[in-house]
Amino acid sequence: FDTNLEWIKIIGSYTNQLTPEQILFPFSKIRAYKILEKNYGINPHYLRHVRITHLVRDYELHPEEIKTIAGWSNLLPLENYSHLKAKDAARKL
Repeated sequence: FDTNLEWIKIIGSYTNQLTPEQILFPFSKIRAYKILEKNYGINPHYLRHVRITHLVRDYELHPEEIKTIAGWSNLLPLENYSHLKAKDAARKL
């Protein structure tokens, strides 16, 4: 992909079709790594950040729900994984 913006649009289009219960991609992490790294030069771990942000922003899931979905034992990773902007927070006002 020429730009990160193009990549984000493609992933955003895909994630907008998912419900919170759905798996982001229905194949193993190792398979994802091979596909993304080989074809696009992207680390699949980036997709975890995209999905967590998507669940917080678009579905307004509670942090405890995110913790359960992500498989975390506490909420400390949430700050690093959800990449929200001020306009996302303003939508809730």
